Amino acid sequence: MSTPRALFVIYGQPLFRASLRDLLLGDGGEYQEGGAGGSAVGPMPTSQEATLATAGRRLRDAGWQVYEPTSEVLQTCAGPRCDPATQPVETVLVARRGDTVLRATFDDPRTFGSYLVVELQRAAPPAVLPAAVLAGLVGGALAWLVFAWASRRTEGRRRAPLLLGVTLFLWWAPVPLSTASLARHHLDEPHPSWHPLWEWLGQPTLSLFFLVGLAAALVLLVTALTPRRDPSPLTVSLG
Repeated sequence: MSTPRALFVIYGQPLFRASLRDLLLGDGGEYQEGGAGGSAVGPMPTSQEATLATAGRRLRDAGWQVYEPTSEVLQTCAGPRCDPATQPVETVLVARRGDTVLRATFDDPRTFGSYLVVELQRAAPPAVLPAAVLAGLVGGALAWLVFAWASRRTEGRRRAPLLLGVTLFLWWAPVPLSTASLARHHLDEPHPSWHPLWEWLGQPTLSLFFLVGLAAALVLLVTALTPRRDPSPLTVSLG
């Protein structure tokens, strides 16, 4: 049995400076909420179907809400000699009781060394989603006001439209990609607790996009704060 070393972990470890490379360069999806877990090694005492049925029955008897299990054939080889019928099948059983989510993964012990891996995580409180949506709307309104002010201050400056375009593209391009991917993922298997809202916005998987866009936004704000020179200064003649 193992317990998480931090509230959020990447590859099971707390986020350190050495982990920033993984976080920013493609493995940001591994940064997720930690959970307690354990595994059962050795040969499976009964068939996978019987073990799965027993686990589901005992969970229901203990007051858990058990969801329909999902199975996936794992590709452990490639090429013409690879027989799909010999590939191991991974079955996942998900259950929830109160604010605790259980995920039991049944594998072939000949391939993975263990036939059962169990993970326990806390589900997000019900108030998290509306609070996050409200915070997003307020933040979006404030950002719109700031960009409107910056647009007025940088009117006529050649690099301002480019900086604004780069910022908006890098911040919003990940959103439809992540939303489409997560929507398919949620439809393919049960989710008693949805993925965090930041994952629907492409974070932290595409956090490098966000940071580069943030740098462009800061340059735009500095440009807006810089006094501009009037190309045709006002002249006043006396007498």
